[in-house]
Amino acid sequence: MKKLLISLLFIFLLSSDGFSETIASYNCLRLGQSKKDYPTLAKTISQFDITGLIEVMNVEGLIRLVDTLNTNSKIKWNYIISDKKVGRTIYKEYFAYVYKENKISLVRPVGFYEEFADEFEREPYGVYFKMNNFDFTFVLCHLIYGNSINEREEEARNLVYVYEYFRKMTSDDKDVIIAGDFNLGANNEGFIPLIQRSGSIHYMINPTFKTTIGATGLVNSYDNIFISIQYTWEAEYGAVFVPDIADYKIYRKTVSDHLPVYIKVKTTFDDD
Repeated sequence: MKKLLISLLFIFLLSSDGFSETIASYNCLRLGQSKKDYPTLAKTISQFDITGLIEVMNVEGLIRLVDTLNTNSKIKWNYIISDKKVGRTIYKEYFAYVYKENKISLVRPVGFYEEFADEFEREPYGVYFKMNNFDFTFVLCHLIYGNSINEREEEARNLVYVYEYFRKMTSDDKDVIIAGDFNLGANNEGFIPLIQRSGSIHYMINPTFKTTIGATGLVNSYDNIFISIQYTWEAEYGAVFVPDIADYKIYRKTVSDHLPVYIKVKTTFDDD
């Protein structure tokens, strides 16, 4: 009953504001490589104005997703994808973004985080966007899962440098949004350096809310969005979008083993 009430609350929050001015992050489970129910995936993504995608395996899968969005919507959709795959092993993936063209007026790639000691299995990637009067740098991360929680915590501790890097790269814009699949709950001590940065960085998704899908229900709280409440005061709230799932086992194989997380932002004004 508790899970049902939480799910209904999230759905109400989305439906009550018309799905407008929303920024989401979504691990879409090996897009372009695994068997995929594109109509169901597109239906979920269509709820948001812009979605950062994790686990994009090839551009063909991304194009098919965008074509599905355009086929089933009166709104024109577009995309941007990182210029290369990242990963230390044979497994590598792209970062990508899909967005409504009528909502986004400017798209400018910032690029990958420049490592100084191979800190990340997959270097975070950022793109500068302008949505109405709100401009922001949207940084996507997919932290290592590895063989132990220590490996994940080590990467999480380095996210403070990611934040500083993208702030420096876009010095005129103070709104840096870091989102993705962190393979850790946001209340893990690995995030302390990031959260304590100037005392203004906060996670937007309550880490007690589950964001990954198991065979019979929701399991872990791995997905989140971090913002500076000092600079990104336009953010109103963050939540998890929970679609109707008839069979968790099938859904996690054909759509994704994660749920999208999102923030609602005011775009009429910008403080930069």
